[in-house]
Amino acid sequence: MTIKFFRPFFVLGMGLMFLTSLFVDIPGIEIAIAVFIALALISYLPYLSRVPLIVVIKLNVTAVIFYIIGGTMDDVVEGLLMNTAVLMIFIFVPLLSIPITSPRYLKDITGLLQSSFKNTKQSYNAMKLGTFTIGSVLNVGTLPILYYLTDTDQFKDHKVMRMAALNRGFALAFVWSPYFISIAVILSYFEVQWITIAAYGLTLSSVSLIGEWFLFKDNKYKEIPESPPVYYSKRRIVELGMIMLFMTGLIIALDIFSSFAIVNIIPIVAFVLFVVWSTAIGGVEKVVKGLKNYTQERIPNMGNELLVFISAGVFGTSLLVIGFETFLINVLEAAGVNHVLLLIPIFAVLIIGLSFLSVHPIITITIASLAVLSMDMDVSEHYYIAAGLLLNWTVTVNLSPFTGVNLLMSSLAGKSIFTMAKHNILYSLCLWFIGYALIVILYFV
Repeated sequence: MTIKFFRPFFVLGMGLMFLTSLFVDIPGIEIAIAVFIALALISYLPYLSRVPLIVVIKLNVTAVIFYIIGGTMDDVVEGLLMNTAVLMIFIFVPLLSIPITSPRYLKDITGLLQSSFKNTKQSYNAMKLGTFTIGSVLNVGTLPILYYLTDTDQFKDHKVMRMAALNRGFALAFVWSPYFISIAVILSYFEVQWITIAAYGLTLSSVSLIGEWFLFKDNKYKEIPESPPVYYSKRRIVELGMIMLFMTGLIIALDIFSSFAIVNIIPIVAFVLFVVWSTAIGGVEKVVKGLKNYTQERIPNMGNELLVFISAGVFGTSLLVIGFETFLINVLEAAGVNHVLLLIPIFAVLIIGLSFLSVHPIITITIASLAVLSMDMDVSEHYYIAAGLLLNWTVTVNLSPFTGVNLLMSSLAGKSIFTMAKHNILYSLCLWFIGYALIVILYFV
């Protein structure tokens, strides 16, 4: 029996244990989950492509050194568990692609797209707006759902265009949506109101959505071939839409009335819906066949993205262990930098720069927030820092190849993790300067 067999076992093992731990208090289960994560990391190493292998090894070796210097085994476990909740979305939500792309709906989806999207510009902006609106509520689960919904012959030569639309639309939600961990982190550190943050975020999002509509270049992407309207069953499309609305409504209701965080609710709902939905349209045989393909094809292909994401949590936690936030405070004080409008671009370099070393924004923004709270700064200026940190997080999602969003998109599209990083350079720079200009205007008005 080869190590290849154990990869799905370790991934599903940590996933099912994590979901179980949300309902049942089992002594030592966190350690067991951390062990399975470590085993998954080790089992995938021989199958990684060259660049992710180098990144993963460097991150983990450096993290081990930092843990030896100032950490404990508890810190190591915490590092392994850092990104577990988001990993559950990464692991379980793709199960929904099995019923969505089944013969029951695929032909009708293709017909709808061929009849509705007349050109590349319209398709791009529709996908971006759809991701922005649905993703603001449904979070990361939106990406595989919308990607598989548009995974038809009409768009087979437009993978980069779809990746860009989904990436950019989704990233805008980080700067305003109350369902995103970015907002939760900011509100937990600074005395700011969500409604004021949302006003800034929605303004920036509107500028991006409207601006790209008018500035879209027809020659940037290959034109979608014209095709005559194709018959499709409106009843099936309505059925699919109602299921998606039901799932979204259920997630929102559970978020409001249950004690679970939305990041935990999404994979649970996705798994249950997959079983019920697949059974309803194809019977138990459909569920078994779907799970077999999922474990033998989907999970083994997760290696690059899964390991980079795990390693980001391990390395990011090791930075906190050695007191990187204290070092940052000392550097800023030594340089005499304490003005809010100077701190935002400095934090941009820190957050975006370290994201290229696989350090998740949640780590660097935590460090930046702790540094700000230790400074002699008026509380009224915390709003501008909060908006600036969210802006930097949004740009990081667009630009860094090692964020969870881009790792997921690359996995779905079968493209290099650097595809969006290269494609989004100009867009990200424009978005950051526009967002920074809005903050400056708000500061002086």
